[in-house]
Amino acid sequence: GAVSGQGAFDINGRTVTNNGRVDILDPVDFLGPATSSFINNSSTAYLKYTKQASFPGALLTATAVGNTVEFSAAGAGPYTIGNTTNYHHVIVGGASEKRLAVATNIAGNLTISSGATLNVNNNNMTIGGNWVNNLGGTFVKGTRNVTFNGSTNNQTIFSPAGAAGENFYDLTINNTFAGGTVTASGNITITAGRTFTMTSGIMDMGTFSLRETAAGGRYAATGGELRLAGLTTLPELTGAYTLTGGTTTFNGAGAQTIRSEFYYSVNVNTSGGSGTKTMAGAVTVSGNLTIGAGTLDVSASNFGLTVNGNWSNTGTFVPRNGTVTLNGSGTQTFTNAASETFYGLTGNATGPFQLGVGTDVMVTNTLTMSSGDFDLNGRMLTLGNGAVATLVRISGTMYGGTFRRFLASSTAISSSAAP
Repeated sequence: GAVSGQGAFDINGRTVTNNGRVDILDPVDFLGPATSSFINNSSTAYLKYTKQASFPGALLTATAVGNTVEFSAAGAGPYTIGNTTNYHHVIVGGASEKRLAVATNIAGNLTISSGATLNVNNNNMTIGGNWVNNLGGTFVKGTRNVTFNGSTNNQTIFSPAGAAGENFYDLTINNTFAGGTVTASGNITITAGRTFTMTSGIMDMGTFSLRETAAGGRYAATGGELRLAGLTTLPELTGAYTLTGGTTTFNGAGAQTIRSEFYYSVNVNTSGGSGTKTMAGAVTVSGNLTIGAGTLDVSASNFGLTVNGNWSNTGTFVPRNGTVTLNGSGTQTFTNAASETFYGLTGNATGPFQLGVGTDVMVTNTLTMSSGDFDLNGRMLTLGNGAVATLVRISGTMYGGTFRRFLASSTAISSSAAP
């Protein structure tokens, strides 16, 4: 029910258990000593607080799955929302600015209503459900991190309309639900010089932008997958990249440009998408490179591509006159049932470099064996395409299959010296 009038709702050291709805309406005071407790005790429990004052400290327990707390004071403000650290659903309403008093974990949804303002007040936030701020409210990011950490559910970030969308200082995606996805429903902006971090789960930007307030937005990952479908140069963050794990996926329905960077694993059109993805400069992939539908093109500038993990291609690779360098620390496998063609191919790692099941490889210009063996695995590696090509061998052998090479008709062939 509603508590209204001119007096006070004084718990007086007792415990109030709410399994329904309680509205504490301005100007009623909500009182009680430190020994008092108000518990939102069930999924249907709802507490609405509109008193034009900060919420009393350490009174509220609101961790029950599905319960909701609404802070909707009007007036000048600003007002803090108390010292409670854990909520399920939270709604911020009313015209006054609401401020966090402590680092806050919201296990369910955060909704910022039309005309309302939420200020983190230099406190970190974690969100286990959806972020709803497309209703005309305002989020004041301060200088703290927001983490999306759903563990039993997918999540959606509903951003305000406009180019900037939702503006975060630091943003972390750590969804641990099996196949868990955080989906952007609007653009997202990271503060210049601050960091977007992937640790677990999928961040699906769709065609929306993951951008920066100014040059210098950083991208870090130890796990998870960032999916980008915008038809521009991606990622749009231009600061330092520190990618020691995880995957960056380019899955736009058309042409995309891949920023020249050091990535961990890279997917091209593996989760939908089509068209050509063109490198904007040299690219290093510390993990695996997977080309699904569509095309990966090194561009007319013939940029170099370095891969330290496995190569899997069920689409198209356009090598032009570029060189692919294999630079891993263990077995690296090529997989392309339609065969793979390179212009220049350099093996410069411990190896072996292994042709996958059903995979033949052709090098049309230069094969450089700097370090590591080639395990042909019952398949064929061809050097040259009906014309002479160059073999530069410093170290390593080929074994386990067929090596075919095109030579000039005048070339002397010896069993003890390579031509």
